[in-house]
Amino acid sequence: MSNSTSSQNPSAIFKEIEELKRSFSFSNQEEEIAFYKKNNYLFAFTSANLSRLMPQIPYSHHKSIFEKLLFNLQLLNIEEQNPALFAPNFEVIDKTDILQQAKNGKPFLFCCFHLGSYSSLLTLLTYNDLDFGFLLNQTLRNRKADDSLKVHQKFSQQIEIQQKRILKSKIQFINVEENKGIWSAIRMLKQGNSLIVYPDGNTGINTKESKKENQNTVQVNFLNERLLVKQGVAFLSYACQVPIVPVISSRVDESIEYSLKRKFELLPAIYPPNSVKGNAEKENKSKEEFAAQTMQKLYSILEKEISKKKNQQDINAQANQWEGWIFVNKSFENLKKPIYLEKESQKQNSEKITKEKLNSEYIFNEVQFALIESKKDGEQNVKYTLFDKYTYRFFPVSDLLYETITYFSVPKKLYLSNSQNKRTNPVSKDISNSPVAMNSDSELQLSKTSIPISALEKLINKKILVQFN
Repeated sequence: MSNSTSSQNPSAIFKEIEELKRSFSFSNQEEEIAFYKKNNYLFAFTSANLSRLMPQIPYSHHKSIFEKLLFNLQLLNIEEQNPALFAPNFEVIDKTDILQQAKNGKPFLFCCFHLGSYSSLLTLLTYNDLDFGFLLNQTLRNRKADDSLKVHQKFSQQIEIQQKRILKSKIQFINVEENKGIWSAIRMLKQGNSLIVYPDGNTGINTKESKKENQNTVQVNFLNERLLVKQGVAFLSYACQVPIVPVISSRVDESIEYSLKRKFELLPAIYPPNSVKGNAEKENKSKEEFAAQTMQKLYSILEKEISKKKNQQDINAQANQWEGWIFVNKSFENLKKPIYLEKESQKQNSEKITKEKLNSEYIFNEVQFALIESKKDGEQNVKYTLFDKYTYRFFPVSDLLYETITYFSVPKKLYLSNSQNKRTNPVSKDISNSPVAMNSDSELQLSKTSIPISALEKLINKKILVQFN
């Protein structure tokens, strides 16, 4: 991605970041529509998860959060490819001298969340000349391991030239989906080396006791919801008597247009029971108890970081800094019954469209639903499905429903005409905001077909169409 010139030249990096920013600045509505058409699946789940976990953030903010999220994901690639530029600008808060202890041969499990510049933790440990392992799944290993090793080697060479010191750090990539992965991880810890793990990801360590998926998960509270999360890192800590160090990564001075500063805060270590930590007393705690308490501590830390506000008016908090919005639904304990929406779903009564109800503007309810476009390789026809963000269910979309949703993508005012004037009101293909007169037994003419008022009643009762405020 980044060439050798940008790896040594800050101005080249800034130019690359500026180009990246421009790719998220839509010059017209057509560009924005094309962007969300391309990313409709990811945005649908991001919006659904935001609505469920942080309902205080209005839907109108979801797009800006999503765009910032994708921008940050691509910014990670720039940071990963240019460690020699970013590493000297790291700000590290390490009040208990964890890094120094690690240099002296004490192993740690560095648990970094998918926040901020999280992948640069590899650069931080390399820069501090530590040997360590990185736990990842097979897909990520195939995609990143070889390239990361090349970048790591080049980084060491650049530091030797710039700072006249030799980095002897070694990285071992460990596939947590392999049976031998756990043994490789244990071996590294026993040798006094540390490991990097992301506790908020959707993969985890397969321990000997957890061959079945549900045996390696534990319930945690997170943003007023219950998640089932992998607890392998806590089991590993307990088995090897190695402390867990939560790590918070952030990009500082984001208000400044160009900044190479990155911040890492190493929080106080979480020690397993009976481990050597000064004058600690013996603790009678089972592996399961320790795992449950530890994973809850980690997710409480993550929740606190996401919920931080710059000021009282900042309702978005730090939501756009967490990558997990894309996949957190995979950890929901109960996917189809969001607590705060149960009462809302009970209000859906079947009602006839009255004159009072119809004499207003209606629009497709994109707060609750998303129209997902998909096209398989080799196929010419595009298929559409309707995604319900409240239940996480997909529904097939007929040609009539697609036409109706497209027609109501902008507010349309409907009103019942007098019974003496019963007729189908033709509507042009132009989706302008013009009123549509309808009888109680009439049909709405769309571009290719027509829809009876009884079908509109169903769409309104199912909240696929809602009144436009």
